[in-house]
Formats: sequence, structure tokens, C-alpha cells
Amino acid sequence: MGLDTPVSRAFENDGTLVMPGDATVFDDFVGPAISLRISGPGLSANVTESTLEFLTTADLSDYVYTNVQLTHRWKVGSVIYPHIHYPQIINAQPNFLVQYRWQKLGGTKTTAWTSLKCNTPVFTYAAGSLNQIVHTPAGITPPPGAAISDVLQCRLLRDNANASGVFAGADPINAVVSLDSFDVHVEMDTVGSRTEFTK
Repeated sequence: MGLDTPVSRAFENDGTLVMPGDATVFDDFVGPAISLRISGPGLSANVTESTLEFLTTADLSDYVYTNVQLTHRWKVGSVIYPHIHYPQIINAQPNFLVQYRWQKLGGTKTTAWTSLKCNTPVFTYAAGSLNQIVHTPAGITPPPGAAISDVLQCRLLRDNANASGVFAGADPINAVVSLDSFDVHVEMDTVGSRTEFTK
């Protein structure tokens, strides 16, 4: 197939491949649950099921944690969307909480955690065990000056007692809740960066 004018615009004068026009794509930064790091007695690894399990005693001192580095393909300044994969077994959502700190390269270390509830379901539950995704609809807006290779530090929690105050009340599920995976959806507008450290 020959190159027509719209497609040829995908290449800039320096040869950089970009999405033509306003086109972008989304991709996952994947964190398999079993590879996430655990802190606190309110959760444990289920080796048989390859999941992490949040107990009904889990509170803000019990969490799993991971770091996400912003890829060179990231559309700088665009919102990113953390979400959780888990098997839903009743018609209710657990008080999943995502805490994050955005560490800007060349900037001062961020020490405070920002908390977001992560319990908006993507799929409608009917019965049985549903492979569900819950997310934070507004996502995370990057701070001013954010750039490629910034690091997003993340914690995932089950806030049973609503100690954070961001939920409507206590966790409605009186049972263990498993966690399959943690992902961040990121919008991308190039296949990489023009230089090693800048977009």
C-alpha cells in the first residue's frame, strides 16, 4: 500500500514517527498482583490462585505497592488511569483505594500520598464470579512540569472501615477480596522520544 498524504504526516521532518493528526492510542502498564510487594498483616499471597487477598481486617496500614515509570511513548500532560482487576463474587464493590505520589525528574521529592477511591466497575455484575475491572473515572492529572520517565509510586489498599473518608461508608463485603492485577492506562502519541531524556 502506498503512502497517502494523511499517513505520511505520521513522520516529522527529523524522521520521528508520531500518530497522524490528533490520533493517539492507549496501552497498559501492567502489575501482576503476585509480583506486587506486600506490607501489613491484612493481606497475603494466594499462591494457588496467583492472587493477593485482602482480609476483612485490612486497613490503611495494609497495602501492596509498586512503582510505574512514565514511558517515552506517553502523551505528556495527558491524564493516566489506574485500575484494578479482581474476581467479583457479590453485587457490591470493595473499598479499593489507590494512593499515589508523582515524582518529577529533576524536581523535589514528593512525600505526601494522594488517595483516590477505585471502585467504579466497568462490567455489570449478574451472578457467580465475574472478572471485573474497577477504576478511578477521573484518573490522575499530571502535575505541572511532568515529563517522560517520571515515576508514579502507587499503593493499593482495602479501606474496610473507610478511615480515608473517601467512600460512602464501611466496606460492604464481609469476605476476603482477591486482587488479580493492577494496571495504569496511558495515552501515547509517539513510538518513543526524540532524545534520550526529552520528548
